[in-house]
Amino acid sequence: MKKVTIPEPTDYSNKVYELDYKEVIYNIIENGSAKKVRGHETISLFGLHYEIDFKYMKGRFPLITGRKMFPKNFIAEFLWIMGGGTHIQDLQENEVHIWDDWADHMGYLGPIYGYQLRMFNGENCDQLEYIKTLLEKEPTSRRMIMTMWNPLQLKKMALPPCHHTIQFNVNSNKYLDIMVMQRSADVMVGLPYDIALYSVMMEVFSSMFSYSPGKLIFSIGDAHIYDNHWEGMETYLKTLLYEPPYLEFNEKYFMKDFNDDSRKYMPCNIPFEEIKLTKYKHGPHINFKIAK
Repeated sequence: MKKVTIPEPTDYSNKVYELDYKEVIYNIIENGSAKKVRGHETISLFGLHYEIDFKYMKGRFPLITGRKMFPKNFIAEFLWIMGGGTHIQDLQENEVHIWDDWADHMGYLGPIYGYQLRMFNGENCDQLEYIKTLLEKEPTSRRMIMTMWNPLQLKKMALPPCHHTIQFNVNSNKYLDIMVMQRSADVMVGLPYDIALYSVMMEVFSSMFSYSPGKLIFSIGDAHIYDNHWEGMETYLKTLLYEPPYLEFNEKYFMKDFNDDSRKYMPCNIPFEEIKLTKYKHGPHINFKIAK
């Protein structure tokens, strides 16, 4: 691996979450080791921690600003997973093609994220409904966990889930915390979108259950940077950061008085076009090739 020049510190006030993301990159550069996986050269570090405290976001949304991100990708994917989606057509309707390369000739991806979430192992097991019930009736529970890792169906999945287990916590009867366990993170391509996806979850679930957003915590197994991402990574590390944007959505679509059937009281009811990022300023588009 080539050496990378780390820029001198600058003013990162109100941008701590992105500074911490850059620190993840620096940590891998400085302490990671070379690893070859499925024919790809990487530098990898096992056991990383990344955390955002929404109490200090001042109502803003923690989207990466040093490079251009595409909000429609993580907004559509969030709604798709929450709704139990397994076909790329549901994403393509919103001009999102992030799963196209993994789908079969019919457009199916097998029993991946949303399938396990809403119908684990093909059973009548709706984990989202389970979490909703606990958040409503037993918010002090330590069992508010949903998982998308199903060893019985891994071979049927187009891709085993990277972010696989989510635990919820209500802190001081006021703040909602979410911890995400992740087996693998492509730090330059996938991780910024994973952070954004679960930040949408944080905002939506907090609003649904009348809590304030608390901490979003990622516990990452193998965090890696691909060899062919090195040039783009160096470009990103030198870019300026901007004030983070705002996330806006209409709460009526998951309010109880809007739905006759309480089982429809779910975040996936929000139409795609009614979740928006506003005041998003960003750096250049940096093209990173996705490794399959």
